[in-house]
Amino acid sequence: MKCLNRWVAYWRIWRLVRAAARGDANPLRLNLGSGAGRIAGMVNVDVDEGVSPDIHLDFIVACRRFPTGSVAHVEMCHSLGYVRLWEARELFAEVYRILCEKGTFVIELPDIGKCAAEMINTSGRDFDQYLEAVRGCYAFDIEQIAKKVQYHPYLFGWSAWHLLRELRLAGFTDAVEGPPRTHGPRFWRDVRVECTK
Repeated sequence: MKCLNRWVAYWRIWRLVRAAARGDANPLRLNLGSGAGRIAGMVNVDVDEGVSPDIHLDFIVACRRFPTGSVAHVEMCHSLGYVRLWEARELFAEVYRILCEKGTFVIELPDIGKCAAEMINTSGRDFDQYLEAVRGCYAFDIEQIAKKVQYHPYLFGWSAWHLLRELRLAGFTDAVEGPPRTHGPRFWRDVRVECTK
């Protein structure tokens, strides 16, 4: 069944690419790691079988299926932490490859440096704020802890300066840090990085 699902995902990508190339559809815009938060007008990609994205695939596998220069925009909100550093580097190279000239890549996620500072500053004083900072490092929901529900923790933590460095090494220009726009937004915890090919 897993093999069939993969071929269905490949077929969907092929159809999307053909429609965009013919001008029958808007330029391709990917939302990698959509989870349950599908974004209208974007191709929502997630590996989790418990959600309903447009394409059920791993980020890197999905990106490999898009032709060079075929995508106008890629967005990852609170999903990059689910891949290891070497996988992120491979992903950045693939995103760079599939983006068209002047294509944009946006990443938003908790900044591990901000989370660590908040944990130190609030320890023993504000338990809820402390737990929110810990949550930014491990990607759990408070309800999951209360109900003893297993969750998928982040596999790597990012600081804005490190993310900017890796994106520049992958070839992106104009990589800039900005305030978060999603998940609250929690300015004290999260960061948004935008860059251009």
